[in-house]
Amino acid sequence: MKAKTLRSKGTTKNADWGFKMRPTDSVHTTKSGISCDTNGNMEIIGPTGTILTTMTSSGISIGQIDANDSSLDINGQAAAQGGVVVLRGGTSSTSGNAGGAVQTVGGTPGATGVGGAVSLTGGIGGATSGAGGAASIAGGAGTAGNATGGAASVTGGAGQGSAAGGASSLIGGAGGATGAGGALTLTSGAGGATSGVAGAIAISVGAATSGNGSSITITAGNGAGGTNSGGNINLVPGTAVSTGTPGELQANGDSNLIAITIPLTATDATRVVMVVNRAMRLKSARSTFSTASTSGTWKMEKCTGTTAAGSGTALNSAAVNLSGTANTTSAATLDGTVAQLTFAAGDRLSIIIAGTMTNLVGGMITAMLTPV
Repeated sequence: MKAKTLRSKGTTKNADWGFKMRPTDSVHTTKSGISCDTNGNMEIIGPTGTILTTMTSSGISIGQIDANDSSLDINGQAAAQGGVVVLRGGTSSTSGNAGGAVQTVGGTPGATGVGGAVSLTGGIGGATSGAGGAASIAGGAGTAGNATGGAASVTGGAGQGSAAGGASSLIGGAGGATGAGGALTLTSGAGGATSGVAGAIAISVGAATSGNGSSITITAGNGAGGTNSGGNINLVPGTAVSTGTPGELQANGDSNLIAITIPLTATDATRVVMVVNRAMRLKSARSTFSTASTSGTWKMEKCTGTTAAGSGTALNSAAVNLSGTANTTSAATLDGTVAQLTFAAGDRLSIIIAGTMTNLVGGMITAMLTPV
């Protein structure tokens, strides 16, 4: 079909007007134009002949949008349910290539100005009782095989010269006049449906390039007004399944956190050495002496209820020797189950003394426990 050209003859003010175009039709001004290609798509052509915008039945394809005033708004449709606004990177046409990224970048400042801020803010609630809209940053889901989910990062800007890097903050929302402030929750990803392990949570200080390492501080909230209490810091290990070992508090990877020292003498006998005042688990026990006994030995046991020392649940069936080489440390082999080694508040830890303790000098047992 022969191309048909519709030429403009001037300007139209204060009126709504448009073009009804067929394939290969075009409308031109002196420097640019609007054309309709052979597929029925409308094209806006710049002064150099470059296609700036293509409009199809499914949308608009455009290279760049520039504002002509101090703000540029992209608004979803106003309707009973407000319309969604989607910013989506381009789809790759090559098998091994990544999809196009989506970037939101603050504007470049003047020579001494601050860079433009970037804000992601949920919509405000309705005028009477509507909750505010959520704001989410989520990595993309893996889709095939053993593909990893996409990472989600919040990273402060790099400092320049001797200035510090920019801080990253996660802050719950302020409460209303009598409402509580918004909670802040860090939750790792759930494991896969069949056998996946849940993701770990790590809080680490960045590596120092010189000077001392930086501290990590966790501070509970202060009470305010009257006699209100300060907030607690609560560390709760994970529970186990069936006969598995429950999670424990650790310092530098070690659960031996609470030590009790039990002096031993040449006249010692079976007795209670500790009343437990909260749930704990026995982790280890060791002994030493400066002068050996004739043939003394010791074991540990747990006593519950009204059970007397010597009649409780044994925690190491193999007795530890208090004779032999002096100034040597001997460790007990704890062979009880997790349940046997775990003490409830009010349970007692006892030692069972056997053999002949005569001549023992400088005897000592140290037992290590962990809170549970």
